Amino acid sequence: MLVVDNDGTNRLVMQMGLSPHVAKVFLAENAEQALQLLEPQPVHLVLSDISMPGMGGEALLNALAERQPDLPVMALTGNASPQDITYYHSEGFIGVVAKPVVFEALIQKIQRILLPK
Repeated sequence: MLVVDNDGTNRLVMQMGLSPHVAKVFLAENAEQALQLLEPQPVHLVLSDISMPGMGGEALLNALAERQPDLPVMALTGNASPQDITYYHSEGFIGVVAKPVVFEALIQKIQRILLPK
């Protein structure tokens, strides 16, 4: 799993919260770094912050769709109103994770995505 967030504290918290449940958690501080990490690393899911300097989460989603169209991408955002969630789904995000993150709910979403019945 790849977590993309420009905030170092958020990345650390995500790594600590996800590591017991996900085989490997890769971290990127921006979209450009995320795209570089994807070349040598097998990643099955991306969790990307929406608001980042430079290339934001939506632009990253589009770049990933060109490179790996089957790679699921979840949005990580502080703006998770019902309208925002509907918008992010319409843009192609497979799920939306609200900040602050509730790890139990996030792990359930990840399991539904990676281990479908």
